[in-house]
Amino acid sequence: MKVRPITLGVLLLTTSCLLGSAMAQDAQIAPGSERPMFTRFRGQLHTPKNAVEAATTPLKTWNGSFTFSGTTYKYNMVGTAPSTGSSTTVQVKIIPIKIVITGKGPGATTTTFDPAHVLSNGKSVTTNTVQSPLFSAIPFSSGGVSMGTTQYIDAYQRANFWGTVSSHTGYHVLLGGPTVLAEQTLRPPSRSGKTGVVFGFNAGLVDINWFDSQLHTLITNLGITPNTFPIFLTYNVYLTQNNSCCIGGYHSSTGLASAPQSYAHATYVGRAGSFAQDVSALSHEIGE
Repeated sequence: MKVRPITLGVLLLTTSCLLGSAMAQDAQIAPGSERPMFTRFRGQLHTPKNAVEAATTPLKTWNGSFTFSGTTYKYNMVGTAPSTGSSTTVQVKIIPIKIVITGKGPGATTTTFDPAHVLSNGKSVTTNTVQSPLFSAIPFSSGGVSMGTTQYIDAYQRANFWGTVSSHTGYHVLLGGPTVLAEQTLRPPSRSGKTGVVFGFNAGLVDINWFDSQLHTLITNLGITPNTFPIFLTYNVYLTQNNSCCIGGYHSSTGLASAPQSYAHATYVGRAGSFAQDVSALSHEIGE
């Protein structure tokens, strides 16, 4: 099959963001009130549970700054500085999360949202994610200039720093693997999980505070360490916060300041034209 080059345009969906982490109550989402959202979640920290978790080397990062309108902005990015012309590979682990929601009261039904769901192309949500250009190399160009045959976010970052990368062409930030771990099942209590019609289809709606606390437990139980980047993948599930919907993905970190564990969640929506369709939410979170 011939792969068509993709031109880099607006890579990351432009949406509102929710900041903060106030504990949400039993979310009551008013019909038609849904809006696309991402967030950098400032969740709870956990203490490393063992010596291996505490001592692992964190992801390689570099620091830089720029000045705009008299103000200097500092930043910290994964990888090495583009001026080094070197390549960094971040090992990724994908953890599919099956969400099981049971309604309240007599005759309540149970609805399952499972990344093992097989889509119309005959592949599961998880397989489609792994085989997407986020992890597979294909030709990319930006403004008519080739960024090379590489992964989507690497091409985006090379374009960001093209003034330097054009003469230091070895610069890359790549995602290794990914390694898919065993699917995990979460069953939110009724106050933290329900179903609802948003963006025209029936989705799972799960409180981000409850969900994030489960991810902390999984990070420890699965032996995930700070030198890897775990991605928790759901299907047709949006997160809610402070009675607001719908968060398609978020990123955060936990653990020690000397070796923080970065991690992300993204949902894969199978309904065409809906927010967070396919791997769009995941591209946003990896890019951030």
